[in-house]
Amino acid sequence: MIIRKEAVVKTAFDNLKNQNGSVLALVLMVMVTILIIGITAIHDTAIEGKISRNSTIRSISFYRAEAAAREAIQLLENSNTPLTDLIPGSGSAFAWIQDVGFDVQADAGASAINSGLVSNAQYLVVYDGFAEEGEMGMEEDTHLYEYIIYGRGFYDVRDQSDCTLQMAYRRRF
Repeated sequence: MIIRKEAVVKTAFDNLKNQNGSVLALVLMVMVTILIIGITAIHDTAIEGKISRNSTIRSISFYRAEAAAREAIQLLENSNTPLTDLIPGSGSAFAWIQDVGFDVQADAGASAINSGLVSNAQYLVVYDGFAEEGEMGMEEDTHLYEYIIYGRGFYDVRDQSDCTLQMAYRRRF
């Protein structure tokens, strides 16, 4: 039996004209494409949710740290007896460290005091000595004392999402 080349080509073209089942294949391809797009959208939404949560936690930690530092500054500002309250070693309610080279990250919480106004926040007052004074016409019997105030805030004890900030404070007495 001899098969002619034209008969084989004609049979192949006849099979192409038969479109039974082609709609099923097309629908399956569209469904797989929609499934992939849906899975990608769900994944992106989950990641965006985590980013949003982390941003919120970071902001809360920062605001708590700032509030604690401002609380310490307000306590220093409201001191009625600055010569006894604001001097290290005076037995005041402040946490004092007299080392100018203090590293708050390495010694975090060493002598920090929990904030009385804000939960999950602490402050630390570091006495930095006398500030340099210029010719401002001030009386000779006063000195400009310099302090470094650290505030630390965190969202939750279980999280490692804490924020530490540093503020400078000067007071003449």
